[in-house]
Amino acid sequence: MTTSFRKTSFLSLCLNFILLRDSFHVMLDFSIFHEYFSYSITFFWKIKVEEINSQRKKGKYS
Repeated sequence: MTTSFRKTSFLSLCLNFILLRDSFHVMLDFSIFHEYFSYSITFFWKIKVEEINSQRKKGKYS
């Protein structure tokens, strides 16, 4: 509960900070953030898939 509350409050704080700036910087920040976010999602997904594949080879998943 507290973790999700902290996440939402942090996100709203970031959103408010971004909204206070002018639209060009908002678009720039959003594109940079979106690129970073998609890269991190892809990176962690690859790690998870490799982990599952190695466990599958060991016989945990069949």
